[in-house]
Amino acid sequence: MIPEEIWYLFVFPWILFIATIPGTVITYMALGALATFSVYIPGLGSKQES
Repeated sequence: MIPEEIWYLFVFPWILFIATIPGTVITYMALGALATFSVYIPGLGSKQES
């Protein structure tokens, strides 16, 4: 049988790795939403001089 300490050393990095994937997806979605809706917020969007 594998000792408990060795098992946790193997399992915890995988838990952290799997947990970062939704965090990365949510971050990209939030940045995309901010870039999209910043056009409608005065002072945040890019200035278009015409």
